[in-house]
This record gives sequence, C-alpha cells and structure tokens, in this order.
Amino acid sequence: FINVTVDMAQGEGKVLAKKYNIHSFPALLFLDAKGKIRHMVIGYCPAAEFITEGQRAMDPGNCLQGMMKRFKKGERSLEFLADYLGVLRRANKIETKDIAKLYVDRTGLKQRFEAGERGSDFMEKFANVLEIAKVDEYLQKYTPEYLALLPVEQMATGRNWQWIKYYSALRFTDAVRK
Repeated sequence: FINVTVDMAQGEGKVLAKKYNIHSFPALLFLDAKGKIRHMVIGYCPAAEFITEGQRAMDPGNCLQGMMKRFKKGERSLEFLADYLGVLRRANKIETKDIAKLYVDRTGLKQRFEAGERGSDFMEKFANVLEIAKVDEYLQKYTPEYLALLPVEQMATGRNWQWIKYYSALRFTDAVRK
C-alpha cells in the first residue's frame, strides 16, 4: 500500500469524502488499484491496531470487501458473523445493525437472557452485541435490567457509559414523540 494523508475538509479532500461517503474522521481507506474500497476503518486507530487492520486489508477473504462478498454468498457461521460485526463496526457501516440482529438470533442470546441467564461472561457478550448494533428494541427492553446488574464503579466507564448515554437518548426521543 501507498500511504497518503488527505485533509477531507478542504479541496480535493472534500471530493474524496463525498466519493467514498466518509462523514467521520479520521478515516483509513485501503483502496485497490481501481480506487475501490477494499477495507476501511473509521476513527482513531492505535499503532498495533493499525498494523492489524493493514494486514486484514491485504487478506482477500477477511478485508471489508471480502467479508461483504462472503456474506452475500450466504456464509453465516457464528465465528464469521462475530468477525464481520467487528469489521462493519470499525468501518462505521449501517449494515451492522442487521448483522447484529442475525447474530443475536443465531446465538440465542435474547432467548437465554429472557430465560434468566445472567453470568458475567454471558452479560458481557450480550452487552457487546447490543452496543455494537444499537439494536433499539433490545436496548429499550434489556438496558434497565443490565444496568441494575452493574457494580456502581462500572457505571461511568468506557462502553457502559456510551451505552447509558445512547439508551438515555432513546428514552428521551420516545418521551418527546409521545
């Protein structure tokens, strides 16, 4: 790959941002020789993760473009769906929500939660999938119970704080609609 830095807020950068539908920065685009997106990462990426993403971009079956093709051809293994979810999330793709719903359905996470399963490993996996997907109907139904299970010191940290903010925004939006 050839590394090029472009200011997407000025000049040619604006044209490129529009062409590749980029709305968040920084954006790492891995393009093929024809200028098609092979792989993409939106947001800050530490050095080690940047190297990992560069390696993924060179892997025809595991880059964003390759995974989209595999999904389109019908691949639905749980391992693939989990990996695909991560790639879509890092690329800030809208399809993430649909894939997460499929993953939740295929893994039985929703049914296990409704049946009363609450182990910490299970709750962590359930929270990760819901957070990645922002699956509104699941968040609205399950977030109060999930939050009640969290130790107070975890309430305002990282992912939990993002989830709380998102859930609060959903609840506020619902109240305004009524």
